[in-house]
Amino acid sequence: MISNQGSYDLPNKSEISENYALMNCKLSIINYKLLTHYLVRLLIVT
Repeated sequence: MISNQGSYDLPNKSEISENYALMNCKLSIINYKLLTHYLVRLLIVT
């Protein structure tokens, strides 16, 4: 029973970390786009 629990635990953790990495990647891409957009607007305004 304990070995079953352990084998069930591992894929769950890896799945969560994969989702977390994917979310971080998307967030950093969005942040990068927002930052560049903001900088471009600043350059145009000044």
